[in-house]
Amino acid sequence: MSGTEHTWLKALSENLEKSDLEHLLQKIDRLQWNFDRVLADSVLEVAVRANKKIVSKLRGDEHMCQALLEIMEPEINKIKESVAESVTKSVTESVTESVTESVTKSVTKSVTESNLLNTVKSFRSLGIGNDQIIELLITNFGLSPQKAETFL
Repeated sequence: MSGTEHTWLKALSENLEKSDLEHLLQKIDRLQWNFDRVLADSVLEVAVRANKKIVSKLRGDEHMCQALLEIMEPEINKIKESVAESVTKSVTESVTESVTESVTKSVTKSVTESNLLNTVKSFRSLGIGNDQIIELLITNFGLSPQKAETFL
């Protein structure tokens, strides 16, 4: 295929020249309708994958790089949004897990201590002495002697 008549079909081959790819980018840049741009982006993607050497040569051309960026901007923005959503979700899950764990530990500790204090009150109301209460706390709740004494 020769000339600029078959730009779209030629872009699907592995035989593009630099001028062909430049012409394709210019055609894509002039498209007005979103649907046409979506289709053109698909053709461009195939062309870029099939003609990596030409594309790497165009990377040095500032005008072509800008044209490629403008054409690929919607895809780049989608990727940015996806990454932002993924990071936000991951951070939210991690923070939620950490806060939940911390609050659970704190509430559990508070409830346990409250229950132990009530248990000690009950033992005292039954006339049980401190030495025996400490032994019961060590045996039944697995407390160390020092920790058991803090509930007296």
